Amino acid sequence: MNSLWIVHRDPGQRARLARLAGAGDDTVLGHPADPVFEHVPPARMVLLGAEGDLEAELEFAHRAARRLPEAAWILLSGERAPGQVRALFDTLDAEILRDAGDARLLRWRIASGPSRRRAGSLPLSQRASRDLLAGRFARWFADLELPELLRALDPRLADVPLLVRGEPGTGRALLVRYVHAFGGTAGGALARVPCRSSLTGEQVARTIAARARTERGRRACTIWLEDADRLPAAVQQEIQGWIEFGPPEGLVRTRRVRFAATCAEEGRAGRAALAPGLAEALAGLCLRLPPLRERRAVVASVASDCARSWCEARALPRRSLDASAIAALEAWDWPGNLRELEAVVVQSLSASAADPLRARDLVHGGLPFGPGAPAERALELEEPAPREAPERVEPAPEVPIPVAASAEPSAVPAEEPAIPVELVGTALEDEESPAAPPAPPEPAPPGPEPSDAGLRRLARALSHELRNPLTSILTFAQILARQPVEPELADLAEQVGRDVKRLTGRLERLRQLAELGPPRPGRVDVSALLEELLEARRESIRSRRLLVLKELESREPRVISDPAQLRLAFECILDLALDLVPERGDLFIASRHHPSALAGRASLRVLLRCPSPGAAAGASGAGLSPAEHSLDLAVAEAALRRAGASLALDSSDPAETVLLTDLPA
Repeated sequence: MNSLWIVHRDPGQRARLARLAGAGDDTVLGHPADPVFEHVPPARMVLLGAEGDLEAELEFAHRAARRLPEAAWILLSGERAPGQVRALFDTLDAEILRDAGDARLLRWRIASGPSRRRAGSLPLSQRASRDLLAGRFARWFADLELPELLRALDPRLADVPLLVRGEPGTGRALLVRYVHAFGGTAGGALARVPCRSSLTGEQVARTIAARARTERGRRACTIWLEDADRLPAAVQQEIQGWIEFGPPEGLVRTRRVRFAATCAEEGRAGRAALAPGLAEALAGLCLRLPPLRERRAVVASVASDCARSWCEARALPRRSLDASAIAALEAWDWPGNLRELEAVVVQSLSASAADPLRARDLVHGGLPFGPGAPAERALELEEPAPREAPERVEPAPEVPIPVAASAEPSAVPAEEPAIPVELVGTALEDEESPAAPPAPPEPAPPGPEPSDAGLRRLARALSHELRNPLTSILTFAQILARQPVEPELADLAEQVGRDVKRLTGRLERLRQLAELGPPRPGRVDVSALLEELLEARRESIRSRRLLVLKELESREPRVISDPAQLRLAFECILDLALDLVPERGDLFIASRHHPSALAGRASLRVLLRCPSPGAAAGASGAGLSPAEHSLDLAVAEAALRRAGASLALDSSDPAETVLLTDLPA
């Protein structure tokens, strides 16, 4: 491979650049239109002068970039503004210099350019993610022979579309992420598009642009259509045109673009088929991932490797599964495939300290694992008693906002009353506590428990209607932040970006609430769940230097409730509390059994106490806590209500906010 091409219109400038660069015998010099570049071996570095009307230079870059996927480029802008050159060579991952007068600097850039381009300087966080990705890939696919995968990882085929078919849980998403991270688009942007039947072509384009127009997107981009067969036929046809004739102008900033799609297997019942035209456009490389029931021989190795990896990640002694556990796993049909298998192993390791794990230690969705076990156990669970209806302030369809008596009423449909949050002053009280519990509200007139279908429709509609405008606002803020503007505008753009990301997270919570199915009671280890959620937020806690104090129930930490509802509720509660705690502040979380806190029934009470905003600054006087207006609090209360639990908020003390949850025990 030739080490350097020097391309310039002016022969004198070519000779000057050759002297400055210390060009050797393997250097090729020529005019942008010189046919010599069509016949010499590829270069590892291209030094291109931007002169005249740039037409010859642009045509040279257009022809050569595809032939030199691994080469680094340096553009000499000369008298032109670097921004103008960047705009014209927009899809070329190049470094732009005004002048090459400093020989030492130019030689260093030529020598280090290819290595800097390949490395991408991954930060530590991304290196950890890459290692986790490689580890899971090795566990899931060690037994499969996938010759198409080796082709997909070839940098020379980085622009060949990739289609991955298989059942949910077989590793389709994992394979696409692996090809992106270790193939020809490594170091570039991954533009993931979760497909659904309501998307339009414009929405797909906006999603791709928001995720591809980053600094990493200048190097390469993988456009990943997740569940592409869910897209409407018209949108599939539009995307087919993007693949065959190139993406729309301005969609991506690089020539190294790969389209990848995941979808169900052909002929799968209950799923729309991938349009034949789009399937053919995507099938440059096509892989099928078999379901786990066709690979029963790997169940034991995947489970054992998952247990070893889980223990190593937490610096715990290595644990294993005995023969009875392996036999139970191998006998299962695994409708959720590899993802379900890993979930069973992780849940079992979290719920039990046994080593080795036996068949009776295995847990599946919060219930004992095994054929028929979840259904049998569900029949044994006591149905949670219905909650007493809260007191209605007014009988009209308008009901009060559930934060304070002085708040303005908010009109909602009569069929779906607002969800009140009880304001109480209480703590982890039991029958021996000197403080008397608050008086319960008067029950409403008897009547059927209102359905939450309206609430779920509202949550789904809000998430759908607001997500795309927020994406556009975030994209605009990111573009503005990269422009040479006044410091105040730059700070405002950064603040807008942070706010939009926060709102997007809240909308995701609404979407999760809307997608939750009917409650499925099971036994949930609340202490383990809280520990897991705190562990997931460790970096945020550490970066803000927060002190987290825990007194969690260890003897009987399990409750009878829906695992998915509780996870969503406690995610919201913890994030709400962490938002309230100032830097270097403290957070206290505890759990204890109470004999009659939940409508006269036993409960596991979880208390979370944190400083109220302004307390550290010496604010005085009782006031409304921001927690009372939080969307996280509303989502948590809705999820807990559906799970047969209750949530109470106490902000009467201006120095602290207390969140109290009672779960059926």
